Amino acid sequence: MPLKAKYVLVLIAFCYYTISNSQIPDSQIRTEFEKLKAISKNNFDVYLQIVEKGEIASLKEEKKIVISRQQLNKFSNQLSQVSKKFIAQIILGHELAHQFQFNRYNNTIEMSNSQIRRMLLESQADVLSGYLFGYLLTYDITMGHLTAEDIDLDEFYKIFEVILDIGIEENALGTHPSKNDRLMSFRQGLVCGMAYYAIDEAKKHPEIVIAYYGSIEKYNQIVKETLEQMDYEFQKENIFMWSYRMAKRVLNYDPEVLSNIILINSPSTKNIKWHTSSDNPFVDFEFNYMNTSNATIYVELEVYTAHVDREDSDYSPFHKKVNASIHKFNLGPKGIKKIKGRLRWDGAENDPEGITLMKENQMPRIVFPSAYSQDSWIYCEYTDKTYNPETTEASIEYLAAAPVPEKNSYKLASNILRILRELKYSPNNTIIGIGDLIKIPNSNHSACHYNSPLQFDKDCKITVRKLIQRDQDLFLPLDFDNMELHFKYKPFKSRQRGLEKYNSIIKAFDMALKDHVKEEDKETYSLQEVFYSSKESNIDVALYRNSDNLWSLEIEIY
Repeated sequence: MPLKAKYVLVLIAFCYYTISNSQIPDSQIRTEFEKLKAISKNNFDVYLQIVEKGEIASLKEEKKIVISRQQLNKFSNQLSQVSKKFIAQIILGHELAHQFQFNRYNNTIEMSNSQIRRMLLESQADVLSGYLFGYLLTYDITMGHLTAEDIDLDEFYKIFEVILDIGIEENALGTHPSKNDRLMSFRQGLVCGMAYYAIDEAKKHPEIVIAYYGSIEKYNQIVKETLEQMDYEFQKENIFMWSYRMAKRVLNYDPEVLSNIILINSPSTKNIKWHTSSDNPFVDFEFNYMNTSNATIYVELEVYTAHVDREDSDYSPFHKKVNASIHKFNLGPKGIKKIKGRLRWDGAENDPEGITLMKENQMPRIVFPSAYSQDSWIYCEYTDKTYNPETTEASIEYLAAAPVPEKNSYKLASNILRILRELKYSPNNTIIGIGDLIKIPNSNHSACHYNSPLQFDKDCKITVRKLIQRDQDLFLPLDFDNMELHFKYKPFKSRQRGLEKYNSIIKAFDMALKDHVKEEDKETYSLQEVFYSSKESNIDVALYRNSDNLWSLEIEIY
C-alpha cells in the first residue's frame, strides 16, 4: 500500500469501534510478539511463555517473557478486540524492553539493585514500549491491517488508563514511576516509533517519497524537524541511548537540584501572546527561570503547544502535543534565564493534509515546566558535582508506605496521619519539581508554589506553598516553618458529588485527628467549612461554589 503523509509523523485521529468481551487468542499474542521482535531487530533469543494464572514478568536468566492470561484479561476485559490487541502489544513491548536492558546493560551500574535505578529502567521500558507500539501501529495502518474506523479515540485513552494502572501497587512502594511520568515516557516513544516507521519506509520506497514530497531532501527535512521536537538526533544516537536519556529527563531523578529552579513570572502576568488570525496561528512565549542555589545548574526543558478537550481541559491524557521547542542552558548561582520562542498552535508544522488541525471540541494550550503542570519535562544537574542518589532514595523511601485497605475512610485517615508525620520530620520530602514564584502584594515576601509527591486521594493534586524573603533581589534560604500544603480536587459538576467527597474526608479526619480541636463554620449552600487545630498543625477543609459555577473542594495544612 502506498505510503501516505497522513500516516507519517502525526498522531492519529481515532474513530468509533464496538466493544467485545472475548479473550485474546494465544495465537494472536504470539503473532504480535513476533512482530515486535522483528521491529526491534534484536540479535538475541527471547522466548514467550503464556500461562493461565500468575503475574506478567520478564525473566533475566531464562531470557523469557511470561504472559498471564488472567492478568491480560483483567486489564482488557471491557475493551474492544482492537484495543485488546493494543493492550497485548504495549505489555509485550514493555516486557521485551526489559529484555533489551538485561542484554545491553548486563551487570553495569544501570542494573544495580536500587530503587531509583529501577525507576529509570521502568521509565525507559515505557519509552521503548511506546516506540515499538507507534512503529507497529503506523505499519498496520499503512499496510491496511487497520483503518481509522477500527479505532476509538475515547477507548484509546482507556488503554492509557489501563496501562498506567499496571504496577500501581509497585508505584506506591516507590519502584515504578508515577502515572504521569509513565504516560509522558510512553508518548515520547510513540511519536518516535511512528517517525521511525516513516524513515524505514522511505528507504524501501524512495520513489513514493519523491512522488509525494518532490524530493528526498524535503522529506528528510520534515523528518529531522519532527525528531528535533523530541531532541532525538537519529544520525548520532540509537533508540536505546535516546530512550535512557529521555527516561532520566522524565523522572528528573535528582529532586534536590530541580527544586532550586523556580519560574519567576507571576501566573497572572506570564508573557504569553496568542495570535488568533488564520494567517498567523502562532503563540509567542517568554518565561524567566531562576536558580536559587549557590551552584551552577545545567538545565534542559521542553515547551509545547497542545490541543485539549474543552470539556476536560485539565485532564492530561487528553492533551495532544502539536509542536514543541527544547531549550538547553547553564544557569549560574542566583542567575535568571529568559526562555523565548514561537510555536504554531493550530496544527503540526509539517502536516500537508491538515490531519492535526484543531477540532471544534478542542482548544489550544501552551505547556511549560511549572508547579501547575507536570506534563512538560525539565531536567537539571549540578555542573560541578557528581550525582548522589541519596536524596532521591530518601524521597522514594518516604513514599514507600505499606498498602492500606481500600475502604476510603480508613485510607484517607491513614494518609493524613502519614502526611502530618512527614511534614514534621521530613519536610524536604514534601517538595518535587520546580517552583512558581508569586509576589505577595504590599509585602517584601514572595510565595513559591511547588508540586508534591504526597499521595492523598484520587483526583487530588497537592502543592506546597512557601514564603521566601527577598533582599535586593536575592532569595534567602527557604524557611520550612512557613510551609503550607494545599490539596485541591478536580472540580465537581454537582454539589451532591462534592458533598459526598467532603463528608468522607471529614469522617476520615475525625478518625485520624484525635489531638486536634474541631470547629465547624456556619454552613451555607455555597460554602461548607471545617477547621481542625492543634499546637503542631492546622487543617482547613472547604467545599465552595467557584466562579465557573462548579464545586471546588480544597484542604489546607499549615
